[in-house]
This record gives sequence, C-alpha cells and structure tokens, in this order.
Amino acid sequence: MYAAIRRYEGIDPNSTDEILRLSTGSVVPMLREMPGFVAHYVVNAGDGVWASVSIFEDRDTAEESTRRILETIRLEYAALFPNAPQLTTGEVVVRET
Repeated sequence: MYAAIRRYEGIDPNSTDEILRLSTGSVVPMLREMPGFVAHYVVNAGDGVWASVSIFEDRDTAEESTRRILETIRLEYAALFPNAPQLTTGEVVVRET
C-alpha cells in the first residue's frame, strides 16, 4: 500500500465548512472511483494547518490522486488554499488497525 500525504498551511480558520464540503462533495467521490482506493483522511491540525492522507494499493494511483486533487483545488477552490501544499508519497511500511 501507498500513502499520498498533503499538508496545507495558511488556511483561513473560518473556511472549515467549505473545506469539509470540498472533501465530502468532490474529493472523496473522485478518490473512491480510482482503482485500489483504500481510505482517505482529512486532519485539521489548527492554526491554519490541514493535512489529507489518501491510501491506495499502488504508488502510481497514490501519486495520481494528488495530481487530481491539486487540479480540483486549482480550478475550483484556489481561494481556500493560499499556499502550495507540502507533498509526500511513499510505501506504507507499518499498518495496524
């Protein structure tokens, strides 16, 4: 399995509802249609920092998920995300549920 992690900074604290609508209305449905989708998590770390973690069965799809999410943000939600995210993609080496 592979994780695609995106860390966003500089988010307006008053945009929580809009980010949740983006996540549940656009991003999650798009990710669910991608092959090998396992899970998606969104974290509000406070102080204008958010992160999302998407888990897929293969690296290529994990990387493609980031490309699609960033394209969606660029086209429809750029005002919510004033800074480019920090991106990390890698193999999940420990998994415990």
